[in-house]
Amino acid sequence: MSTQIKAIKCPSCGSEKHIDLGDNHFRCRNCGTEFYIDDDDITINVKHHFDFGGKSLDQSRKIMGIIALAIIIGTMVMLLLNFSMIFVGHRYDNTESPSLSGDDSVNVEDDYKFIIPMQRGKDICFFYLTKRSFNTHSDTLPKFTDGYYFGFIDSKNGKVLKDALFYKNTEDRSSDSFRPSSADFSYFFQAKKWYMVIPDHYIYEIDPNTLTVHDVTKAFFANKPAMDTGVSMASFINDDFGEGFIVTNNLGVPYYYFPATGRLYTKEAFDFAKHLPPSQLGKELRDSVYFRIQKQNINPSLSWGGRYRLWRVHTKFHLGDPQDANYFPPDMTSCWNDDHRLVSYGPATEWFTAFNCQIIYRDSKYILLMYYPTISQEAKTVIQLRSTNGGILWTNALDDRIYSSKVIRSHDTFWMKSRPENYVSLKTDYCYSISIKDGKYQRHYYFPLQYSVSKK
Repeated sequence: MSTQIKAIKCPSCGSEKHIDLGDNHFRCRNCGTEFYIDDDDITINVKHHFDFGGKSLDQSRKIMGIIALAIIIGTMVMLLLNFSMIFVGHRYDNTESPSLSGDDSVNVEDDYKFIIPMQRGKDICFFYLTKRSFNTHSDTLPKFTDGYYFGFIDSKNGKVLKDALFYKNTEDRSSDSFRPSSADFSYFFQAKKWYMVIPDHYIYEIDPNTLTVHDVTKAFFANKPAMDTGVSMASFINDDFGEGFIVTNNLGVPYYYFPATGRLYTKEAFDFAKHLPPSQLGKELRDSVYFRIQKQNINPSLSWGGRYRLWRVHTKFHLGDPQDANYFPPDMTSCWNDDHRLVSYGPATEWFTAFNCQIIYRDSKYILLMYYPTISQEAKTVIQLRSTNGGILWTNALDDRIYSSKVIRSHDTFWMKSRPENYVSLKTDYCYSISIKDGKYQRHYYFPLQYSVSKK
């Protein structure tokens, strides 16, 4: 009995191409599988040939698997390399990397001591004082000097208007008598100037219009014989006593200086002048209406308040000279008016619920409040704008729980520097704006702590 098969096909891949090995044995030319035909049963028996020219199906699968694995590994390596480059670039772009400087740049670290919004013409800028260090030890780069720097930044776009060295670490000044990190700032409305006092005895004028900071200590007392021995100590007096300085000469005698009038008072003269009645103030008498907060603690064991209301206070004051405007305690339960400068006072609003409430801005038209609605640590910060008749214009609960800071107004916008509480560990300060119209609150740019500058 013979075997008659019209078409011999490989049982593995179906190809009709084969090599006749004799005795009804065949080898597939396509995949290398050996098979033969059994004459008795006319069945096809299969034997895989694993050593066929390196092209067997399993071996091909192995090769393909190895190739695929190599491709996967290569792809992963490339992705990791790209990710590393992106990550490193991201760290540098966001000024968070303290790594050493590159060939073309120098890394800078800023430790901002003060960031204060100031009026500059019709616009607002931020004045800053920062302790700066450069990550370079090369004597060939003298312009990169470690020390304290001051500058001014445009509030709207974050552009640096000026950045200048204020004090370098190598200057021959005693750290006990010159401490920029302990500086104090105040705006004198009657003199219309910003002042900075650096302990122990340096007084500076800050001018945002000319973008300058200059020492006025000697100029203040150039024609004051009582201060001929020099200034040993200087500080701002309490706001309730007027817009001035208490200065001590090198003989240990204290005086009170008021730059709006240029007057220097002894301690006795100061105490007398701040209690003069309106009848003795003459042409220097002025009227002032302002608002202050009355606070009641709901829980006697807590000092966070809980019940607040605004009071309207009408006083007369001595223009640019001593006064004693501390007429009330925080709870407004008593009053002092021995100088007869207090004209009238009384509640301007009903009681409202709030905690740690502060007046962060006030002028002749607006009162801006900041507070927490509850004592919960999760409570968000609330800002509320009122008119000077006490009416609520809007109330806005912020997304951030922030620390308040000085606020300044320009046209239809409030500006301030603040720090979200959840960012405190990063010590990152942001520029914020608040719309007077609807209370829209925006976080703009941040003040970078680490960044790179070109060596050129």
